[in-house]
Amino acid sequence: MSEKKKDDETTTVQVFGIFMFVWITLGLSAFVWSIYCFGKTGSMLQKFIGLLMAVFFGPLFFLMYKFSPTYCK
Repeated sequence: MSEKKKDDETTTVQVFGIFMFVWITLGLSAFVWSIYCFGKTGSMLQKFIGLLMAVFFGPLFFLMYKFSPTYCK
């Protein structure tokens, strides 16, 4: 294997590792935030959907948080 190809693979693994670290960290914070939102405004359905989004979609939970006018305010 050439040295350039090995360097490219190493860079790819490092970028992927950083991406996964950030995704997991934001996912855990989304989960904690969704638990916190159970004490805030919003319907019980919104709170349940928020929890499910945090568990299954991680950081994408923050899209619901930002764009829902009645959830967790």
